[in-house]
Amino acid sequence: MKHGKPARHRDRTQRRQFFVRRVKRISSKIVAIRLSNLFENSKEEVEFSTEGCGHSPPTTQRQIHSEHFAIPTETGNNDFTEPKSLKNKTPWITLNGEDFADSQICLELLADEFQKDFSAHLSPEEKATARAFQIMAEEHFYWTGVLWRWVYTKGKTIRQIHATFAPPISLKIPLVCRRMKSQAIGQGLGRHAEKDVIEMGIKDLRAMSHYLGNKSYFMGEEPTEVDCAMFGMLAQLVWNMPGSPFERLLNRLGLLLTSAFITHSAKACMPTIAEGGRNTREMGSTSQIKASNDLIDSLYPGTAVTRLQNVQKRVKSLTPEQLSQDWETVRRSILWAGGLRDLPNVRPGKGYTGHSFNDFNHCDLTTMRGDEADNNNEGRVAGIAYNNRLGEGIRIASIEELGPGGSWSTCMIGCNKEPPQDVAHIQFKSRIAFKLVWTPPTFNTFVLVDDSGALLNWGTPTGTLPHISERRRNFETVAGSKYAVEAERKGTEMQRQQ
Repeated sequence: MKHGKPARHRDRTQRRQFFVRRVKRISSKIVAIRLSNLFENSKEEVEFSTEGCGHSPPTTQRQIHSEHFAIPTETGNNDFTEPKSLKNKTPWITLNGEDFADSQICLELLADEFQKDFSAHLSPEEKATARAFQIMAEEHFYWTGVLWRWVYTKGKTIRQIHATFAPPISLKIPLVCRRMKSQAIGQGLGRHAEKDVIEMGIKDLRAMSHYLGNKSYFMGEEPTEVDCAMFGMLAQLVWNMPGSPFERLLNRLGLLLTSAFITHSAKACMPTIAEGGRNTREMGSTSQIKASNDLIDSLYPGTAVTRLQNVQKRVKSLTPEQLSQDWETVRRSILWAGGLRDLPNVRPGKGYTGHSFNDFNHCDLTTMRGDEADNNNEGRVAGIAYNNRLGEGIRIASIEELGPGGSWSTCMIGCNKEPPQDVAHIQFKSRIAFKLVWTPPTFNTFVLVDDSGALLNWGTPTGTLPHISERRRNFETVAGSKYAVEAERKGTEMQRQQ
């Protein structure tokens, strides 16, 4: 008497048939992509959604790599019949009939095959820096996210993102949690206490943020392979880890969202956002990339982003020699770079800029959106007048050619706190394009730094400078903050040269 397959085997076969999507093998020089499942290293196969950001950093890295650099792939042919490679890794690719695994190996192979060296413009030192950041993200920060998603929250965020999971998948989550915990212990980070792991991840994020600054991409204005890896990691925080301490840090400090990096990469990776649609889950206003004529800074939505970028380009176009002439000439150059007219003979409130960069306080060049220019302080910034209406003066003094919105030299009191509690960040909900800081110990040289504290330019002007007490107090106002770092470094450098 013949017996059929046990019921559990029939059920397993039915489940596989439900989720598996068979696709044909492809011809020479077309890459068949086998993307991972939602559960990274679990054994359950589910279809990867091309409408949103993937839930596994390596697969998102591979996807954004093809989008950014126009690597020809057979669109939509994600093969789930064999979710794991011979190395038991995903994603993996078939190129010219041969299989290759590991996302980084795949990227390097594709670069060779299609003769696209995405890092050719980098120096050896820059390539080393890029590799160090990529290894930090993939081999260290990645595991802090794995532990938070699968161990500390036991996979709850997966259910939040995909409330419509079929029962068979939901039942697998505890099994995946145990598997990921075991792997994290083997890697090493899983042996630490939760608070220590979170702190390690936060330090990694801060390092990425400080290096990225206001650059469009990690290594400058052109994308390289490291951007693919970084986006694969960071996209998880923005869209796929609701409520995590890393998401809260992004929202509170605006880490990594100061440039066009996330916006550009997300539009390439997620067509629904580029077309004005919705992603796989509703995103809060602090994380959402909004469609607009100007880019939107997710944490400081009052920032006129395009204007800020154009201001910084002007600042960088000046030379230290140009910023080391007579102070009044230098000050006018700084106003020009900031998108402000030199109006020393009009009434305050009517566009007067004679005070700009001439005292200790009005040394923040803020670029705010037009609909934020009329914001009032109303006691939110300590040490600033309750009624601090600047809108009319901003509109009169701003140079239109730098982009939408306006510019103003706002007060920097409160900038030494983290996050900054000054007029730019609180009243106008905006980042600063640059800050002028006089350098100790002589306070004869100044630096111009961006919102992250990175150096944009510097100069040692001559002639009649602001009074020494104003210059000293200017530095004291930023002392101990990220804005003081470059001033202290430049001051030390100038001392050595004397």
